[in-house]
Amino acid sequence: MGGHSFPSAAATEKESNLQRLLNSLTPIVPLKPIPEVEQNCIQSLNSEWNTSEKPITECFMLRDLWKCFEEWSAYGRGTEVILPDGETVLQYFTPYVSAVQISIKKRIQKVDSVANGSCNGTKFLGAENKCTELLRSSSNTSGNSKFWNSSSGSNSIERKEVCLFKHHFEFHDDQNPYTRLPFFDKIQNLAKNNPGLMTLRSTDLLPSSWMAVAWYPIYHIPVAKGVVKDLTAAFITFHTLSSFNQDTGVDPAGANSGIGGSKAVNLKKGTKMGHRKMPLPPFGLAALYLTGDVWFISGESDEEKYIDLYNAARSWLKKHHFYHHDFNFFANNSCVRAEKN
Repeated sequence: MGGHSFPSAAATEKESNLQRLLNSLTPIVPLKPIPEVEQNCIQSLNSEWNTSEKPITECFMLRDLWKCFEEWSAYGRGTEVILPDGETVLQYFTPYVSAVQISIKKRIQKVDSVANGSCNGTKFLGAENKCTELLRSSSNTSGNSKFWNSSSGSNSIERKEVCLFKHHFEFHDDQNPYTRLPFFDKIQNLAKNNPGLMTLRSTDLLPSSWMAVAWYPIYHIPVAKGVVKDLTAAFITFHTLSSFNQDTGVDPAGANSGIGGSKAVNLKKGTKMGHRKMPLPPFGLAALYLTGDVWFISGESDEEKYIDLYNAARSWLKKHHFYHHDFNFFANNSCVRAEKN
């Protein structure tokens, strides 16, 4: 697993338990260069959506992001926790797909013989340039999901016009956490009928695209005495998926919070996943059974950071009119009253 090693003493002294948690729950994705023929289009969109003038020259594949969760889904993701008595344990969490919302703006060249009922439900948000929506339907699966690539009506259809569509996929899991598939397995399951989950790039996605990951505790090493209750906290992290940045209400790169930035980093040659990777730190956070004895051990700064991240997640969901079952459950049962204005 490679997850039982502890960070260096120097790193431990500089970071709080909450900061280490956020770092540990941050996926780091390999980057790919954007083809030169697409640069003009990408930069045009970037200038429209991105508050930064920095050009976008790299992107990541969604399938590579999901790959980050494969080992974590099988063995758990560990984070170092320093207890009030000074003891250090490694707390493990299993990730689950809590919610996903993906919007794309792509040119559709041809749709041939789409059989009725061949895929999950589709929800088109609209079309541009007076193009007609090819397909429209919606259906629910376990956990409620809606996606592109479906058909409506009883007959197959053929369309060959070239149109620019806005496609939309959304999913939220409202099942009992202990009956859910781990993150990677759930994504694989969803991708069977929703191939875009494996083929899309971060530059294909509108700025409103995001995901929420639920992290439930499973065990800690070594077994701590007397603080088991403090280590039962569960978390939801919110991550943006698009290369085009947007204002989420907080600094998603964590430049002022010690979370770790979203700047790409160079890796040694020979790395299996490529030479450059980029972290996708949480822009929002919610917690269940959270107590200050462990997670706010460094004082008010951690509590304020949590409140900022919580309110950012709350504002994001409200802005996008998204019903998020897990977030609502966490909010209604939280020990921390984070709705401070």
